[in-house]
Order: sequence, then structure tokens, then C-alpha cells
Amino acid sequence: MVGGSLTATVGSFGEVEPVKLVYTWYRDATPIAKAHDPVYLVRPADAGHLVTASVRAERDGVTPLTVSSQPSPAIAPGTMTVGTVRIAGSPRVGVELEAKPSGFGPLKPTRYSFQWLRSGKPIAGATSRTYTVTDKDTHKRLSVRVTASRRSFTDATTASAKTKKVPKRPKWVDPRCMTGKVICIDMNPKDRKVRWVVNGKVKMTFAARFGSRDLPTRTGVYTVYMKSRDHYSTLYNSQMPYAMFFSGGQAVHYSPDFAARGYSGASHGCVNLRDPNGARKLFAKVSVGTKVVVYR
Repeated sequence: MVGGSLTATVGSFGEVEPVKLVYTWYRDATPIAKAHDPVYLVRPADAGHLVTASVRAERDGVTPLTVSSQPSPAIAPGTMTVGTVRIAGSPRVGVELEAKPSGFGPLKPTRYSFQWLRSGKPIAGATSRTYTVTDKDTHKRLSVRVTASRRSFTDATTASAKTKKVPKRPKWVDPRCMTGKVICIDMNPKDRKVRWVVNGKVKMTFAARFGSRDLPTRTGVYTVYMKSRDHYSTLYNSQMPYAMFFSGGQAVHYSPDFAARGYSGASHGCVNLRDPNGARKLFAKVSVGTKVVVYR
């Protein structure tokens, strides 16, 4: 079968044994390129064909002799070895999960097919390597079924273990905050928080203050494009320590004014933090290019 091996075994050539044996393998009557060893690994192109081995015996001063085997039975499709698949990622709403297949063989599959399952039932349209968890998955266990394919091999299918139950998405969570490292900024008056979120898990939370009606903080998805530890605004004549700029002149930073006056004031559009130690810790975690999500 495809993926198996055939071995040419040569018997005695008589009183004068050869000093050299030259092997050639044939697919039907056509020589197979680069097939000159006693052992032949059956190739996908051989499926449905007959394979024959010929051996040419040579010795100086003696006429060479070539002998051929009987043809093999028609080569059958190979059997793909069933591998394993695991799910990478945390099963939380908004997080992108990825199927990681491995161990299929004996030749590497040329195609994988995926089907994500919710409590064992196929999820409509979820047929790619990745899957983003939705609110419909709340309190459900997810898994993925993978089929490995290769020409002239029978398919092999296996399923991953089920994840833990997907927890309910907290009200404050914006799904855009759930993948990778994100500064997640909730401007809702009932929350007013900045959260440092890593793969859907909240690592740090800070009280925050935002811009006024005349100078509002912009909402949307941004990235940190500049960091300035001891920044000072000449435009507004104010200190902006641990500044992480994400949109024009707007930045997340520690505000002495916020620390002193609280919510009785407002920023000029920036996201103010009033905990200096928290601002310092966040500044140390954040890199240029870090995602920033601002929403209300």
C-alpha cells in the first residue's frame, strides 16, 4: 500500500556470484525515477498500479544477467495514521482559539479539514483552523474535529478534548479586548476603568478619568505609538508621567490633578490614572504596538 515498503530479495546466481547488483523499480512498465535501492517506499503515484523490481547482476569477464520479479498486486491506498489535535487559547468570549493537529502520517498530510463543535454538535460555518468564541458558547464546552487528507491515502479523523465551560462574559468586557495584550478602557459612567487584559484575563484594573464634552476622549481601536516616562505637556502646562500615546496627543497617563481632585475635573482628552504605582506598573508592561480599545 502507499506509504509501505517493498523489498527486492535476490537469490543465488550460481557458481560465479556477482560483485555488483543494480536495482531498478518499475511502475507498470515504466522505470521509477531515483528508485535504485533494494527497499522501495511505495509512493502516492503508485496507487492502482503494479510495481516490479529488476536486478542486474554484474561481474568483470562475465556477461551481465538481469532478472525481474513478478508484479506486485495493484497498490492499495495508504492508511493515514490518526494523530492528535489540541486547542490553543483560553475558552472565553471574544478569544480566538486555534486547532493544533500533529502526529498524522506516515507522510505529512497535504490538507486538514476542521469542524468546531459546541457541546458535541457542529457549529454552523465554523470550519477553519481558528474559531472566535461567542456569547452563544457561554456555559458550553468546545472541541474541534480534524480530518487529515493526502492523495492516495485514506483520510484520518480525530477530535480534541473538550474545553472547560465557557464563562459568561462580564458586562464590562468588549470582545475586542479578549485576544492578546490590550489596554481596555471602559468610559461607561457606571464603570470608568482601565484594565490590562492578557488573553482575556484581567491582570490589573485602575480607576480612570476622561476628557470633557469640549475635549472628548476618542473611542475606537488604536495601538500605542509612543511611550514617554516623564512627559510634560507644554500645550496645557501639565505633567503627564508614564504617558502611553495611542491617538494623536491623547495618552493613558498618571494625573496628579486626578489624584487630587478626582472626578470633579476632566482631562483634555487623555485617559487619566490616579494611582501612580499602578501607572508605573502598567507603563512597564506596555510596549509600543500594544492594542488599545476605548469604548463606552
